[in-house]
Amino acid sequence: MSNETTIEGEINFESLGLRKSKWVTLTGLVHSGTFKFVYQITFSDNSKYAVAVSRSYEEDFSLDAFESEVATMEYIRVSGLYPNVPVPKVYAFSLTFKNPVGAPYIIMDVVNGRVLRNEELNELPRDKQLLVVRRLAEIKSALSIPCGFSQIGCITYDNSRCECGNVEGPQLEKTQSWEMQTTDDITTREINDIGEQNVEKKEGKFVIGPFLYLEFDGINLENIVQKSGPHNSLHDLWSCLLERASLFALENWTQLDNDNIVFMLGQQGTPQLFKELSISLASMVSRLSRSKNIPQDYMTLCLHHSDFAIRNVMFDESFNVCGVIDWSMTVILPVIVTSICPLDLHSTPDEPFKISDPLPDAWKLVSFDWTNLGDRNRYPTVFTVPRGTTEQQQVDIARKVSEEISKFYLRSYFATCFTLLYKHHTHSSLAEGDMVIENRQECMEHYGLCLFIDAPIYLRLHEILMCGVHKWFEFSHWIRKHRLD
Repeated sequence: MSNETTIEGEINFESLGLRKSKWVTLTGLVHSGTFKFVYQITFSDNSKYAVAVSRSYEEDFSLDAFESEVATMEYIRVSGLYPNVPVPKVYAFSLTFKNPVGAPYIIMDVVNGRVLRNEELNELPRDKQLLVVRRLAEIKSALSIPCGFSQIGCITYDNSRCECGNVEGPQLEKTQSWEMQTTDDITTREINDIGEQNVEKKEGKFVIGPFLYLEFDGINLENIVQKSGPHNSLHDLWSCLLERASLFALENWTQLDNDNIVFMLGQQGTPQLFKELSISLASMVSRLSRSKNIPQDYMTLCLHHSDFAIRNVMFDESFNVCGVIDWSMTVILPVIVTSICPLDLHSTPDEPFKISDPLPDAWKLVSFDWTNLGDRNRYPTVFTVPRGTTEQQQVDIARKVSEEISKFYLRSYFATCFTLLYKHHTHSSLAEGDMVIENRQECMEHYGLCLFIDAPIYLRLHEILMCGVHKWFEFSHWIRKHRLD
């Protein structure tokens, strides 16, 4: 039985002891994320709550990721470090499939506001588009302050099942100590009203648990939640990922019939190329994570929302931020590898059409630049089949390209606003992709804080290491080019 059927047909929150009169209506699915469905429930007294329910099968469910999401939201809300980052208050949660819902869930405040989709953003007046982007930069800069922890990983609770050891987080004032209700055995409890002081709660401290991330399995073509650490530095994290790649090779390539290594998506390599790339990446890791030329502020540990996008921010009618949602897989990382624009503003070289054959590198963390396309008369003719129809329609390529170019300027404005807002003002002369700013004075005069200028080479290396060995082969030319820069 699907999670959706379970929710709409069998859920009975009275059995959870919420002491509410029979709830009136379930307004249905209000948000669908990568890992959860979110529903809104309305009780007869007109009180409303959001219920986020895991959409994973039990064998694929990551307890660590689910628990970390709850802990992260609560930490943001009570730590006092993020007063300008509104998150829903969590009242109760369950980490098991053995509950009346039939799946892990989170009960939290409803965030009233609107979600802007790409089409809606494109239709806004230009000044309103800039306002939305500025609001996103304000959230991003607020999350980029020092987080109060000293390790790379994910926030969790001190009773977490972390096998790698935990590090105690910053001490909260007694009035700020976090309080959370878990509903795994809540049926035996008396709860008069969710969130009131007479609710039995368990208390504890926030700690850093394992570093959680999604890795694409190039053999089975699926995303898998991986964990490592926590780590003491970016060098430690990257070194661990290099070790994981060698483990992958030992587990999968010791009985090859020949020297050809082929992944399902077409990436190809050889054991000899693997060795070359492993050593080259190790050289880059040492150079980029230990160089004395790197401003220490770039290694400041901060919170990174792994799906930071306009679609995960709720706005009121005046485009003020009402709430930031979908905190799954939020991690603590050095700010230099979190310097990413909102994902809805990302551009790739194959959308709205393939710009060349072969394609330029398509990165997930660094956007492609569509501003230099030349003669518009050379745009290809592209057809698509709109959802719900069976007939092809011609795509307005000129409009689509214009939207991609608009994204470039919106990304530029996002980085500009972030630079104005960010608390640490440092300068450097590192590489931006293929460009190197050699004159430090020029950098200071024209760019001021260079975080978004310096970040791309870090982001590309981070992406290659995080995505697994298939990514090594796909970007082998880039690794060879930059290993000695």
